Amino acid sequence: MRRITTITPRRLVGCRLCGDWPRDRVYAMFRQYGKRSVTPLEFAKCKRIPVDDRIWVLLTVGVFTDTELRLFACWAAERELRAERRRGNEPDERSWIAVRVSRRYAHGSATADDLAAARAAAWAAAGAAAGAAAREAAGEAQLQRLCRMLQNRDRTETETRQKRDRNGGAK
Repeated sequence: MRRITTITPRRLVGCRLCGDWPRDRVYAMFRQYGKRSVTPLEFAKCKRIPVDDRIWVLLTVGVFTDTELRLFACWAAERELRAERRRGNEPDERSWIAVRVSRRYAHGSATADDLAAARAAAWAAAGAAAGAAAREAAGEAQLQRLCRMLQNRDRTETETRQKRDRNGGAK
């Protein structure tokens, strides 16, 4: 899967954002910034767009590979499982197992059948959804994590490019 490196108004309109973000508003925002596109990191840091919308776009438009998305989901799930534990509610072991199997799958050491079995077990153990306040707090943490992932990836790609340039363009 090819990652996108820029977010354009056209790409956002194609995402079918919620009614709060009609086509005209999306294009006006880009005109106001004087840009035709922004990097995913610039988009992630745009405070004018609600956190949930920024996360949704970053997770939907092809910014991250499937492996990166799976590892992000593992991070988010473990974070919530630990928070549940801190509140005095021990999460069902099947949820922890599902996260570990998903991470192994992302790294190529678990099969699709392993993943399906762990997923089914975790769904069987799933509890009630968190309230709106908890989702907002989780959204902020998720967005911060996505920003760090983008920064780390950009830094790694820049270092790789600089090494290649120092070595006369050889890979």
